[in-house]
Amino acid sequence: MPKILAAFSQLHFLGCVDGLKCWYRRPYYGIMRLMACKALCTQGKRKFESNRRNVIMHSRNIIALLLTVVLFFAGCQSPSRGRADDNISATQALQHNSELRKAHQHTVITEDWGSLSWLAGKNIGNAEGLVLGRATIKPGKTNPRHRHPKSEEVLYLLKGSIKHTLDDRTIIMHAGDTITIAPGVFHNASCISEEDADMIVVYSEGIRGFELE
Repeated sequence: MPKILAAFSQLHFLGCVDGLKCWYRRPYYGIMRLMACKALCTQGKRKFESNRRNVIMHSRNIIALLLTVVLFFAGCQSPSRGRADDNISATQALQHNSELRKAHQHTVITEDWGSLSWLAGKNIGNAEGLVLGRATIKPGKTNPRHRHPKSEEVLYLLKGSIKHTLDDRTIIMHAGDTITIAPGVFHNASCISEEDADMIVVYSEGIRGFELE
């Protein structure tokens, strides 16, 4: 930059000397040469300042772009580590929750109408998003009419026959049949076979909600 300014100064000096020589010979022409030299030097300085400002502005833009790229890649690496840690935690939780549960570990709840045992669920510790159970109803007996406010229920009949009610509807089911009960619908079942009705029940949340009618 100092060299360029020195060049402009030298050009201005030479132009002025030339203009003074012309002033001595031709006054009008000398004045015009001096004015042209001054205008040329002023225009050159302005162009130089404009170019300098453009270089500074472009340099700032390049620095900002580089910082943006660095921050972007740094941000991409951090969530990746977080996702990896989450995957490890989920895998460890799955390994913990998928432990084998032996038949003798199931607690059987005995009722006057039959029995009920819970095989999996959040309370048991081997499932987070569902409840799995097995129920039996004695011949001629009926379980209490109830509903599950937030969970959907799926019932699969292993053996026997039942009369299943859904609100004001009645459905006859035999071994191998499956029924789905929406959340909040009151229902119950009666065993209409000579043998116990044996069934698998699954609920769509980790803790089974239960309300009597």
